[in-house]
Amino acid sequence: MVKSALRSKEIDKREPLTDAEQIAILSTLLKQRRESVESFTKGDRLELAAKEQAEIEMIEGYMPQAAGEDQSARSSRRPLRISPPAAEANQVSATWAPR
Repeated sequence: MVKSALRSKEIDKREPLTDAEQIAILSTLLKQRRESVESFTKGDRLELAAKEQAEIEMIEGYMPQAAGEDQSARSSRRPLRISPPAAEANQVSATWAPR
């Protein structure tokens, strides 16, 4: 189902899809499945809701992973790059100044 949706869009476009376009298609598929789960749950069709939920989990496997807390914490502990002092910056700009 995912492969056919991507292939169909690629045929319509007549050129390969970009990563952003692929993610947009996958996001649309996820949204459709989530709405279906909600509708099936309200209609007491739990077996169909479970099927749609399984498809959601499968599609999410193709989505890029967002930065988790561990990754965010690690990147915030990295030392910052310190810019050169103002005196050095003035020396650099003096070398590039027109004569």
